[in-house]
Amino acid sequence: MAAPAKGPLPVRTIALGTAGSAMVLVGAFGAAGILARDPVLGHGPLSWIRYGHGQMLATMVLYTGFLMMVWAWVRLGRHVLAGRVASRPVVIAAASWTAPLLIAPPVFTRDVFSYLAQGALPLHGMDPYEVGPIMLGVPELVQNVHPFWVSTPAPYGPLFILLAKGVAAVAGSNVIVGVILTRLVLLVGLGLLLWALPGLVRHLGGSLPVALWLAVAGPMTVVHLVGGPHNDLLMVGFLAAGALCALDRRHVLGVVLVTLGAAVKATSLIALPFLVWVWAGHLSSTPVRNFVRAFCAAVATFAVTFTAVTFGSLGAFDLGWLNSVNAPTMIVNWLSLPTAIGELIHTVVGLFVEANKSWFVNIVRVLGGWCSSGSRCGSGGGRGWAGRTRCGGWRSCSSRSLCCRRRCCRGT
Repeated sequence: MAAPAKGPLPVRTIALGTAGSAMVLVGAFGAAGILARDPVLGHGPLSWIRYGHGQMLATMVLYTGFLMMVWAWVRLGRHVLAGRVASRPVVIAAASWTAPLLIAPPVFTRDVFSYLAQGALPLHGMDPYEVGPIMLGVPELVQNVHPFWVSTPAPYGPLFILLAKGVAAVAGSNVIVGVILTRLVLLVGLGLLLWALPGLVRHLGGSLPVALWLAVAGPMTVVHLVGGPHNDLLMVGFLAAGALCALDRRHVLGVVLVTLGAAVKATSLIALPFLVWVWAGHLSSTPVRNFVRAFCAAVATFAVTFTAVTFGSLGAFDLGWLNSVNAPTMIVNWLSLPTAIGELIHTVVGLFVEANKSWFVNIVRVLGGWCSSGSRCGSGGGRGWAGRTRCGGWRSCSSRSLCCRRRCCRGT
């Protein structure tokens, strides 16, 4: 069902989520990523919230608020899926739920303290891709970095190091200011995502209110990416904007934006081959020539953009960060079903023989991704991603024009 152009504002649902967000803000002062030496709560009349029963109470308040936010998001989704709510109320809800978290301590993570310390390293003449935050002589920053990461070089791209360096230069040793400034910088990614979603829905089909509900108002974005904060928000914004530009036939700009995303986190690189196929599908020569021209142009654009960003950030062409991109794999997250299955199998096998755990986890991850993509390809038609894959739409990029691909996806 198509969403109406204008819809009623679900005031009670928005208020429920906003109240939950406010509770997360309050609880975060005692149960989130609190500072080792808090200049506000460390020795004041509210210092009890950081210890013992006070911290237990803060934890209860934080998780109660989080559950309220999730329930509000589910209620909003019922309105959206029923076609009773348009895009504007979804954006208002997302903004209302996000606002309190802009000034909250880091929620469910301490990664932002690593960002600040890694940004401070080049300010002190050190290479963030060679040493970890422990080498800094700024205790206000180092003592707040999680012990797991304090000796680890930065696994992020040069653009993010440049942004983190700017935040560290402004905030200095004031970690509270640094956390808030980091959130404001990463909101650029949220803005790019908001800008790109209408165009992506126009090209790929679907409902804009549903897309906004999932990608902008969801707890993953509001609590994890903004409340964290996490630099994935900036990467996702560049990816969405780059994909839209490619579909709009602004291919050079699309590759530039995705390259900027890769200069934040290397994960974005996985999107570049798909942009090459889209670019080739927009050309009018033979399939082989189309691919060669698109490939060469994309590689040249990527090389120029990435080199410029690297020189701007580090003053030299430094690929040292590629040595640390596998650092997050040291964390085992059992919430990922393939990872959990791989870990479980390794545990059972380990009772009998010694084996490398990564073999089990990586094989199950590949099988899980293959099964997941296969199930999506075999379900449903329509003009969405599943429909495009099922009818061979993307494969036709190499052999047919864009208009032929669209006809194929419509089933005509």
